[in-house]
Amino acid sequence: MSKVHYGQPTFTVSYYISRDVVLDEISPELVEDPYVWEDEPEACSKTCGVGGIKVIKSTCVEKATKIKVSSDHCKDPPPRWRTEPCELEDCPALARWESSEWGSCSANCGHGTATRIVRCIKEINGQEVIVSTDQCQNEPKPSGKVLSMSANNSNMDC
Repeated sequence: MSKVHYGQPTFTVSYYISRDVVLDEISPELVEDPYVWEDEPEACSKTCGVGGIKVIKSTCVEKATKIKVSSDHCKDPPPRWRTEPCELEDCPALARWESSEWGSCSANCGHGTATRIVRCIKEINGQEVIVSTDQCQNEPKPSGKVLSMSANNSNMDC
């Protein structure tokens, strides 16, 4: 095919070169063993905070695809299980009951009553904050009133 460009003939030539590809060398690890042991960590013993441990087991996989296969495929024995600490985020603060000191007894002598403030608190951004009592449901609530108090605020009769 020929073309004329600004008075000068130009030619476009197309050609294809056929080339056989020969692998000079095959990677030895692919020939020797297409299966390997791969780490498979289990879930951490905790869901948040410090001190959690996870067990690392090994599973036999096909090297090229990472698909799990029977352990019979791997030539070497499996590595020993090991443990590692987990890297977890801090746990959210849990609410807890807080009680004030007992107030004065209602009687000077004999049986009376005394009260105290009982509230549900939670640490938020380093500050103790009063929260709804339903956030302390998992804890037994201390009593806010006691009977049979003596004048000296002990749990004894006078």
